[in-house]
Amino acid sequence: MIAVTQQTTAATATASQSFTAPLQANVNPLDPPSNPEPTDTVSLGQPAVSVTGAASTVGSLFGNLLGPGKYDLPAPALPAYPQLNSQLVQHAMEPNVTISTPAMKDAGGGVHEPTTVRWSGSLATLKAALQKEGWGPATLVPMSPMYVNGHAPVLSLQKNAQLEGMSRDHVRVFQVAPNTYDIHATRDTNPFMRVSSNGTETYGHETDPQIDGERNLVVSDLLKAMPSVASTLHFVHGVPTATAPSNYVTNGYVAELGTP
Repeated sequence: MIAVTQQTTAATATASQSFTAPLQANVNPLDPPSNPEPTDTVSLGQPAVSVTGAASTVGSLFGNLLGPGKYDLPAPALPAYPQLNSQLVQHAMEPNVTISTPAMKDAGGGVHEPTTVRWSGSLATLKAALQKEGWGPATLVPMSPMYVNGHAPVLSLQKNAQLEGMSRDHVRVFQVAPNTYDIHATRDTNPFMRVSSNGTETYGHETDPQIDGERNLVVSDLLKAMPSVASTLHFVHGVPTATAPSNYVTNGYVAELGTP
C-alpha cells in the first residue's frame, strides 16, 4: 500500500545565509552546517501536466478520495552528501580571494540559489564528466526556467531522481565568460500533492537549503570522473551581484576547478 501523509501547515523559511563567514581551523568547508528542515516550496504546475506514471497514479488514486489539503508523496531518501578529503580541501583554500558571481533569477526577477561551483574549461568536458558519474537529463519533470544575466542555462542535469524526478539532485550550468561556467546546484526533496476544494491536483516539492552539501556532491563527482582536476581546485569567497534568498544555508565558498 502507498502511504500518503497529510501536511496541515506549510514550512516556514528560517535558514540564513552568509557569503563572507570566516572558515574555522581544521574545518572542511564542504561539510554542510547544521541543517534546518527543507523549506523552499516549489510548485510544479497546475495541473501537473509534466508528471506521469507513478506520481500521477498516486494523484488519480487519492486526489478524489481525500479532502482538500497537502499530502506527502512516498519517495525513497536521497543519498547522504559525500565528504571530500580534508587535506585536499585545506590545501585548496584561498580565504583572501573573492570573486563576483552573477545572480540566478526566475522569469519574474526573483533571486534563487547562488553559484557554488565555477568550472573553467570546455562545456563538453564538464558534461561528459558529470554524465560519467550518473548525471542525466530531466525528462519527466523539467526544471523551472532560470536565467543568469538574462540567459538560460547551457546545461541542466539531474541525479538520484526518485518519483520521476520530483525528488532529486540537480544542476543548472550558465556560461558567464568564455570557457567559464557557473554551476547552481540544489536538491529537491519531500514531494507532495495538493488537492484543492474542487478536486484539482497540484504537485510540488521542497528544496534542501544546504547548498554546500550539493556543492560537495558536484565537486566530488568531478574529482572522481577526472582526478587530474584536483590540482586546479580552489575555494574562494563568492559574492552575488544581488541579494540571495535567506532560505539557503552556505558558508559562502565557491569551488573553482577546471581542466589543467
